[in-house]
This record gives sequence, C-alpha cells and structure tokens, in this order.
Amino acid sequence: MSLDVLAFMAVVLTLAMFVTRNSMLGFPSAIMWAILGGYSYTLSITDWDIYFILFFACTFGMTIFTIFAAYGLREPRDTIGEESMEHEDKQIEAEGLEGEYLDEGEKPQSRSERVRERAAKRRGGR
Repeated sequence: MSLDVLAFMAVVLTLAMFVTRNSMLGFPSAIMWAILGGYSYTLSITDWDIYFILFFACTFGMTIFTIFAAYGLREPRDTIGEESMEHEDKQIEAEGLEGEYLDEGEKPQSRSERVRERAAKRRGGR
C-alpha cells in the first residue's frame, strides 16, 4: 500500500513539473523518487527481484533524470536582449525630447502622433 502511495506521489510531482514547466518542482520530485527507491530497497528480499530493480530505476534513473530536467526547465536569462532593450529605450527617450520643442504657431502633437512619426522615420519615410 505505501509503495503505491509513494509511487503515485513521485509520478504526480514529475508530471506536474513538466506540465506546468515549473523547475522548482524538480527538487521535491527527485526527493520522492529517492524515497521510493529507498523504500523498495527495504522490501527487496533477494538480489535482482522486482523491488531491487525498482530501487535502481528510481534511485539512479528517475532521481537523476528529474534533477537534470529541473535544470533544463529553468528559464534562461537573455542578457543580450535586455541590454538592447535598455539601449532602445534610451534612444526613444532622446528622440522624444528632441520632438518636444515646437516652432511658433505649431500645434502640440499627441504622443501617438509622435510615435507614428518616429516609426515613419525609421522605416525610411514611407
């Protein structure tokens, strides 16, 4: 009975880790696989019975697999993309300040009109 409960918990945690793509569930999943492997080792009577094979599968197979899977599921940090976004934000701010000065008699533009003009300049004046 308790072997079934431990196996159910380990499988559910592993499935939840992959379905939700949450790498934080990898550590508890690995712990449950290790506990299941240890418990199946205590149930083993002779070498190479089904519990002994389950011990190897859980301890050396699924425990290591879930640890590496958790490492693989984590979100990579895109430092190059973040740096380019910061540079682009600074460039837009600089362009926005230049467009604020108006000649006499000119009507002030709304923010959306300034964005459209800036986009037209970048596309080559289409």
